Amino acid sequence: MNKLLVKLSHLIILSTLLASCSNSFIAEKTGADEVRMLYPNQVSSCDFKGKTRVSVIDKIGFIDRDPTAVEQNLIKLARNNAIEMHGNVITTTEVPVEGQQSFNVYYCKDQ
Repeated sequence: MNKLLVKLSHLIILSTLLASCSNSFIAEKTGADEVRMLYPNQVSSCDFKGKTRVSVIDKIGFIDRDPTAVEQNLIKLARNNAIEMHGNVITTTEVPVEGQQSFNVYYCKDQ
């Protein structure tokens, strides 16, 4: 029984470490760091490029990942997709749910 508890605690520690450092597993595309995230009311003069829906793992096993890390991953993926869509601005269309979120992509001349 004692060995089982030790193995379980090791698994929990490993899962926690993986969950906390998984933000670095998503590669940032060239130029994605220049894609800005604005509020919908700030893009009225911009060209709409389309929508993108992104998803990441929000839990590892039975352990929930840090919501801030999940949100950062979603934004990083949306910025990567904006580059592919020739956009330079993203806006959220919804809050993250179970590791998924949708974004609108725009090209704004003054950004």
